[in-house]
Amino acid sequence: MPVANPRVWLDCSNTASFDFVKSQGGGMCSVWKDISGNGNHATSKHRLHKPPVLCLPSADTFPHNSVEFRRGVSMVVDSFIPVKTVVMVVKHTRPPSPCQMLFGEAMESDFSVRVGDGGNGYRRGGNTDGNDFHHGIADKLWLNGDNRSRKWDGFPYKPVVIICTKRDGRADVMRPQLSSLFMDRGFEGLMGEVLVFDRELTTVEVERMDHYLAEKWLVGVEKKETAIAAEELGAGGGGARGTRMLYNPHHIHQGAHGP
Repeated sequence: MPVANPRVWLDCSNTASFDFVKSQGGGMCSVWKDISGNGNHATSKHRLHKPPVLCLPSADTFPHNSVEFRRGVSMVVDSFIPVKTVVMVVKHTRPPSPCQMLFGEAMESDFSVRVGDGGNGYRRGGNTDGNDFHHGIADKLWLNGDNRSRKWDGFPYKPVVIICTKRDGRADVMRPQLSSLFMDRGFEGLMGEVLVFDRELTTVEVERMDHYLAEKWLVGVEKKETAIAAEELGAGGGGARGTRMLYNPHHIHQGAHGP
């Protein structure tokens, strides 16, 4: 994992990260275990006594296990922790409703990482409000490596790596919640991995984290070899050209020349 010391690390690709029970509905995920070593496990909270479903890998889901959230279902981290940056791998299974909440504070609150404009995607710039995690710092929300667009390629059904920095001054210490029961604004879809950091990630860390998770969860992975100017590589002069791998659509450089 390219960025060390998360406060929470929930990873469905790791069999140690979830507990589930067999039922007529399949594998019900009762606890999503934190593998960061901090013991910040997430427990199912639900209205109808139906925890999230453990979803097995398939061509329509992810290459690893994932947790399926449905309406009226959420999971809450056991502890109050400092929260600054949230990283998630998700896949919507239904069109998002306005203010659909993916990660927030576990109380009757709308403050969250949320698809603020529903079918029009995330809010940017002056369109955010005080309940958006990235309010006032709209460029601190990355969707598959892009911190400008409101949507990602294939929105809403293609998977997405979300990296969001929370603004200071509200819920700096919180009890985190995955999805929400607030005003029926919960997330409907699959979550594969969730990480929480108590600090803002650097630009390089954001790129590395995005690259790592996109390859791991096959989020829009399309690699191509592209010729680029030698001076861009730092070789300089002569009009010589080199090649390296461009990670598309995230534009994360990799290969022999390094990140």
